[in-house]
Amino acid sequence: PYTVIFPSKTTSVTFNVSIINDNTLEMDERFDLTVNASSLPSGLTVGSPSQAMVSILNDDTSLVQFNQSTYSVIEGRGPAQLVLVFSNPSSFDITIETGVIDNTATVNEDYASGPYTVMFPAGATSALFDISVVDNDVLEGNETFQVIITTNSLPDGVFGGNPLQATVTIVDDDTAIL
Repeated sequence: PYTVIFPSKTTSVTFNVSIINDNTLEMDERFDLTVNASSLPSGLTVGSPSQAMVSILNDDTSLVQFNQSTYSVIEGRGPAQLVLVFSNPSSFDITIETGVIDNTATVNEDYASGPYTVMFPAGATSALFDISVVDNDVLEGNETFQVIITTNSLPDGVFGGNPLQATVTIVDDDTAIL
């Protein structure tokens, strides 16, 4: 509770309410301040309005990015596992969209097409997601594709960090038979 003292012959007083600043991405918050009539000296009454709503506007942001710019996976040994990270946590769930672009690897021939939706539960600062790799019997050498964070779909308060894209190398596991 706050105690506000009115100097003699004054009809209004300004006072500060301390707000705790954090780095958590969150929605705007509100609370009510109410004059407690039972704490007034005798002879004074509470006027109107006796309550005021205070809004705390969120000023926190977070950057989303890959935790590294290159990843590799051996063909036939599972999916490529990529990690996105937030610079600050959020008080609510956030989804991030990513897309894929062919380099020397070809979508649906060497890896599964996107887009990929990555979910960050409230409070999380990292999220793992998989991209399936096709195990074929073609001797083709190592191949690459790009994964990008789709920045035009980022929620309010979330901005693209660095790196915004990552290169995935599919290490060929096929051998020539002579």
